[in-house]
Amino acid sequence: MKFAVCKANKKEVCMINKEKRPMKKTLTRRAFLKSSVVAAAAVSVSQTAQATQLSTNAHIVVIGAGAGGLAVSHLLNKLLSGHSLTIIDKKMEHHYQPGFTLVASGVYKSPNKVISNNKDHMPDNAKWIQDNVVSFNPDKNQLILSKGDTVSYDFLIIAPGCQLNYQDIEGLDISRIGINGIGSVYAGPQGAAATWAAIQTFIKEGGKGVFTRPNTDMKCAGAPMKVTNLTEHHAQLINNRQNIQVDYFAHDNTLFSVPAFDQELKKRWQRRNIMPHYSHVLSGINMDARKATFDTPDGSVTADYDFIHVVPPMSAPDAIRESELAQESYSGWLDVDKYTLQHKTYPNVFGIGDVVGTPIGKTAASAKTQAPIVAYNLTAVIAGKTPYEQWNGYTSCPMILGIGKVLLWEFGYEKVPTPTFPGDPNTERWLWWRMETDLLGPLYTAMINGQLPEFALRG
Repeated sequence: MKFAVCKANKKEVCMINKEKRPMKKTLTRRAFLKSSVVAAAAVSVSQTAQATQLSTNAHIVVIGAGAGGLAVSHLLNKLLSGHSLTIIDKKMEHHYQPGFTLVASGVYKSPNKVISNNKDHMPDNAKWIQDNVVSFNPDKNQLILSKGDTVSYDFLIIAPGCQLNYQDIEGLDISRIGINGIGSVYAGPQGAAATWAAIQTFIKEGGKGVFTRPNTDMKCAGAPMKVTNLTEHHAQLINNRQNIQVDYFAHDNTLFSVPAFDQELKKRWQRRNIMPHYSHVLSGINMDARKATFDTPDGSVTADYDFIHVVPPMSAPDAIRESELAQESYSGWLDVDKYTLQHKTYPNVFGIGDVVGTPIGKTAASAKTQAPIVAYNLTAVIAGKTPYEQWNGYTSCPMILGIGKVLLWEFGYEKVPTPTFPGDPNTERWLWWRMETDLLGPLYTAMINGQLPEFALRG
């Protein structure tokens, strides 16, 4: 069965059985999940497609061709007509960042699984400037690029993601990730693959594993715990768990920000003999001696390791945190209203994704639900109206406990569970594992290609 768009009416979806073939006796669960993605992408008759477009000659500039920047750009094209759209991002490669953990655990066999070309995701009408923004002048509606060019805008959407500050960890050389027991799932696709190689050596040879988390806001705050869980489970799978020690160094007195989920993970770690150390922040590392230094309320302490998973401090990109657009803090996140995602000082500026200074929400799942909020609120401002859409802080963390073991944790600003599906979110389901490994990737691609209907963006 194949899906095709009727030429007579592009808003309708036709199911065309191009040739009769013997029907298989069963539909595999993986095939079912993937076909669900195709069906969702094919259902393009959404509220946005049917709505009357607002005509405008506004020039909209989007900084960043990541999940948020691409999703909101495609959605704006459904809401507006006559506008001009410029996307600024130097990167040729697009990375499916939620897949880095799967690369670093051997589930995805190649880092190429999470790499695509940004040109394949750009809206047809977008002018793509392959450069980086180095400074902003929001009072003049201008920004400066690294090559010295000035770009003017009527409306600005800031979506460059966050900055990884590995240099803030004294003694760390990120070029040595994968060597001498160093891993970091955040160091890009190749870094994730090198991390998997280091993990394999560690669980075979045994020793002490140290897993860290910075004291800054960070993207995918569940990833450090996922890597911890997967490493411990891989040791179980090769019958060498008794020869490794697993220590997790938390930045405060919790493992997870949602109390119900925090308590669940603490109970599970106690059963699995994963030892948490609270209020320990990695500040330095001796890569040759395999010693890590942590800042604690009682001063610095040093821990030996055979394998260490490093998660760097994170912030907004320097161009943002050094501008008038930033919050006054080390991280310098974009200073937006947490509900409308409109800048608090400059009403023609909006933010989406990891860069925004909201209490939670630095995940691809958050960017997905933020996209319609930003698109509709920007459209309202263009029309001379007040932003009316409000984002509730929705985010999702499929907490991987091991191979085939996942809890689906969803929550918002209130930091209480807000499950989309019935049942206890602290109960493992096979479906959540298959969703993580087979479904979310195609859904993500559909999102950045502008193929998800609006109800799928919001839900």
